[in-house]
Amino acid sequence: MSLDILIPVYNGKKHLLRLLNALKENPPEMEYRIYLFDNNSSDGGARLVEGMYPDVVVIYSQRNLGYGAALNRLIEVSNGEYLCTMNTDIYFDTDVFTPLLNKMEEDKRILGIAPVLMMPGKGIVSTAGDMFPNLWTFLIEFLPIAEMVNRVLPGFRLWSSLKPYSFYKKGGYVNHIEGSFVLYRRKAFKKYGLFDESFFLYFEDMDLQIRFPKKSMYILPVVAYHVWGGSMRTKSSELVKIRHRSLLGYFSKHRTPFETLFIKIFLKTWGITW
Repeated sequence: MSLDILIPVYNGKKHLLRLLNALKENPPEMEYRIYLFDNNSSDGGARLVEGMYPDVVVIYSQRNLGYGAALNRLIEVSNGEYLCTMNTDIYFDTDVFTPLLNKMEEDKRILGIAPVLMMPGKGIVSTAGDMFPNLWTFLIEFLPIAEMVNRVLPGFRLWSSLKPYSFYKKGGYVNHIEGSFVLYRRKAFKKYGLFDESFFLYFEDMDLQIRFPKKSMYILPVVAYHVWGGSMRTKSSELVKIRHRSLLGYFSKHRTPFETLFIKIFLKTWGITW
């Protein structure tokens, strides 16, 4: 049993070094190797890693290919039986990999598994569920409905696509897991394909997992930490545009023409560009 840890990098040097230190201090029990794909960063983080961690494989790109494309390059050059895709702004204070891998060895139905993600000072930030994005989930997310309900019922998630916070105490099977930290079987990519590189950032995880059999993803109640946005070094206005482009790409690929057109008109009405 071998594990490859695949990390796309776009600046965020401080977070990257913390992640690698967490891996050094809390390594998996099995054989593993770390691969970085540097998406034309400007902060010198990948070069620093080469000097500090000579066993880490670093691949450089002359331009920013996007998150999914970076992962695809790493999947192609790695050879582990298990592949962990991970943001740079993840860290942990225990060996989270071994229990995840043990669960996958025990349950061959699982194609992808993730820990519960916590944000220091904020609590659970994991997003996993059964319903894939549709017009209803778009409206709930875009309009402040969920936020208003949460003020009345703290801890309640109105988003019908997401599991409630209570779910993460025990974990279980789901259809989709947000892609900041997911451990996959390599055979899942061989059978269902790689990440769609037309998704520069956002929704590449949903697009992949919607191809999997139902209930083949799993949340295990072991904890890792996610500093939301820590791996981003792009202006927030540009990230919003990228997210909307990916949203429309997802709807064009997986939903009806009516839903896609509705969202385009809705965004234009609100003066939002993409």
